[in-house]
Amino acid sequence: MDLPEPVLSFEDIRKLLRLQYQEMYLSKSGGSPLWLHSFTVWAITAKLAARIPRFTIEERRLLELAALIHDIGKRSTRNQAILRQEKGGPVLHTATPDDIETELRPLMIDGALALSKSDIKTIWEFVLHHGLSEKQLKAATTPAFGLYSQVIRWADWLASMAAEEHLDFGVLERVKNGTQGVLDFTTVSVGRFPSPTTYLIIDKAVELYRQKGWEPLLILDDAVIFVGRCGLAIPEHSQLIERAASSMREETLRGYDIKIQYMRYEILSGEARKDPAVFLGANREHYEEILGDIEKGPVLFFRTLMDLYKHSGQLTSTIRKTKPIVDILIKAGGTKTITEAKEEWAKHLRIPAVEIGDVKVNEMVADIFFYSRINDVLEKKLDNCLISLKPTELFDLLLNSAEEWFPEHETDISLLANIVVMEEQTNFVGLARKCLERYKEYKEKRRPSYAQCEQCGAYITVEAKPSLNFPDCVGFTQINPRTRSDAPRSVCPLCVFDAIKLRAAASGKNAVIYARITSPIPDLWKLYEGIKRWTQKLSLNLINIQQLKRLDETPEFADWPLPRRFPIPILNKEVKNDKLIPPVDTERGVLIPLDVIKADNPKDLKARYLALYALLNGMGFTTHIGREEQTGLFGEEVFSHFKGDWNTLYHSGLCINILAAVLKRSGKKANPYTFARNIMENSPPTMFAALEGGKLKKDLFVQFFRYLLKSKSIIVHSGKGDFTMKELLEDAAFFAREVPMYFWTGDDYKSWRNSHSRYVITKPVDRALNAFLQGVDFDEAFAQFLSLLKMDIAKDKQESKKGAKVDQNDLGEFVEKSRIILKRYADLKEENISRFIKAKNALRSAIHIIKRYEILQEVIHETA
Repeated sequence: MDLPEPVLSFEDIRKLLRLQYQEMYLSKSGGSPLWLHSFTVWAITAKLAARIPRFTIEERRLLELAALIHDIGKRSTRNQAILRQEKGGPVLHTATPDDIETELRPLMIDGALALSKSDIKTIWEFVLHHGLSEKQLKAATTPAFGLYSQVIRWADWLASMAAEEHLDFGVLERVKNGTQGVLDFTTVSVGRFPSPTTYLIIDKAVELYRQKGWEPLLILDDAVIFVGRCGLAIPEHSQLIERAASSMREETLRGYDIKIQYMRYEILSGEARKDPAVFLGANREHYEEILGDIEKGPVLFFRTLMDLYKHSGQLTSTIRKTKPIVDILIKAGGTKTITEAKEEWAKHLRIPAVEIGDVKVNEMVADIFFYSRINDVLEKKLDNCLISLKPTELFDLLLNSAEEWFPEHETDISLLANIVVMEEQTNFVGLARKCLERYKEYKEKRRPSYAQCEQCGAYITVEAKPSLNFPDCVGFTQINPRTRSDAPRSVCPLCVFDAIKLRAAASGKNAVIYARITSPIPDLWKLYEGIKRWTQKLSLNLINIQQLKRLDETPEFADWPLPRRFPIPILNKEVKNDKLIPPVDTERGVLIPLDVIKADNPKDLKARYLALYALLNGMGFTTHIGREEQTGLFGEEVFSHFKGDWNTLYHSGLCINILAAVLKRSGKKANPYTFARNIMENSPPTMFAALEGGKLKKDLFVQFFRYLLKSKSIIVHSGKGDFTMKELLEDAAFFAREVPMYFWTGDDYKSWRNSHSRYVITKPVDRALNAFLQGVDFDEAFAQFLSLLKMDIAKDKQESKKGAKVDQNDLGEFVEKSRIILKRYADLKEENISRFIKAKNALRSAIHIIKRYEILQEVIHETA
């Protein structure tokens, strides 16, 4: 069914939002960007208004414009200071008609919008949804304008739910009560943590509801809110469950990790064991390819055939006696019967057993395949040699056996039915009772097949065989605690599906790093055309930064809602990892594999991916980066200890990656990103020394300091105000610029030219800081600082041939500012001597590097 489209184009929306994202304005004190809130309110408003019959196209256009600019009053300096928690007080952001006109004028001038004075007044009236005074109510001229304002009010409430990423039934009920008889809302929720299973169910729900005329308003991690005209039918619960179960089963069977390294690896496990014919049909192409391999084919054929025998009940004592080859193969697939299998095969060949004692099992299996006929392994009157059969014929033998030996299997959909909630109620008491009954059975019988799922607690389970590709387990069984064990684990079909989707590129000790990029706002993806395509390249080039440019200098990203001067890496490096699976695209978002790793240090991974993590979250997405289902950044919520916002976090990540590249070139191979982060936070002198000797390209060197200033990194904490990297560099730039003018003699200039001596540029500051360290009071220490002033400052001013540099007023300003800076260090020494020493060493190193590289003065001045 065709669904109504918004009136405004996305090009118009980008232009209108540009002012809101250029300066990274906040919408809420939690750090939510203003442009994202405005966009969310617009997206919801457009869908609501399109379903209210009385609204004309023109009224919808004005209403959408009002939604986009409804909070422009929050951009004021006062309001932003409150939202950044720099000052207290209420946020007052009611806009005036003049504010509205000023906001829309750029689009009116270039012809993108045609608006009259009356239209501006109407938009202003629509915007007044936060609370209306009596005067404003009387001044309203638009008929029934309260309904229009109510639409924005409802959208604002629902947008707050999107920001929280949580289905709030209280908010939804308020909206339902307000829209009764005008609009209808319904929800589908999934009682499971965010995972491929959850997203597949959501995908199927969106597909079914759209066919009925419903449109997804918000897509949360575990629920979807739909909006529609009154009277729309709702899909049947059973229809959604059956469709989701069918897709899940098909993808699960197709995604099995078919292990053929050893004959002992079971192939038919989980759902494949219940319905091997469907499993074989789903993997026909893969089977036929391997069956044509003279080394791997025999293992795959015989192992699959033995699994069919075992799980169908066809493996009787009669079969093992009348078909000794089957008996040998069964024993060859065990762990304790391999020697017995070799002895029986030697006996079958009538050769001494010692001759095949050192033969590998797979070689023996290939030998059996070479000598055997169809009727040696199957109850068929066919004596064709197996080696003479084509791969397709071998596959048909397996498929025909599966269809003949196994009855038609009906998928148990009760587990899905119990976690998907639509309009009807779920019997949670009955569900809990089933789980308790399963646990009781497990305690009695001690078999994994009777247990609950060890990952999510579901009551339908299978054994986690190697073909299901579950990661190594560290944890507990439901009976005996274990730290690591080869004992079978109990997992449910839903977790099997998750593992197959998430671990398709992982095996053994390898793990896949994923970016899980989601958004509750379906329309947000249209603002970022190509984001799903560019993420892998962005990741690679952020980790290996070669060159950075402003956003408006990169055509592929120029339309993204980020500040024009925002730094973005040039995408020089191509992704060439053939182990990576394609991204998994869903209605909720996209799951993008970034890399396949072995045993990398988790701290190093956090530092390495910090920039990408901050960038994607700063773009308005809810992003998690880590292994499989980790949340946050490798399981860490970064703002639990980081003071700042996504913008400052991104710049910090850029600095880490640039510095790590320098460290790697200098020989630091182990955990360079962790080391880079540590020295940035804890040892600025080490950081500056690494940069000086790192052979860093000039543009990256300059950009490193520019981003360092924006990172809001804290050098030391203090009760009287933290010492930040920005303040440190500004103080250092001041002394690096002023010390030569007021303290240096000819010999000092010569010493600097010859050796760039740290002593000569930091000598006056050192004198004061060392005095603080020795317990000298501030006035005396500052007097020692001033005692090093050169004696001919006035003369220097009078000698026009040398170019006057300073005068008495300049000197007074220098002395006053020096006093303010050094007083902070003196106070810090009194508060905490170890923090003082750290700040002292950082200041000395910063003065030296800024004096040595004069271009840094300009960088610091620009950012001040």
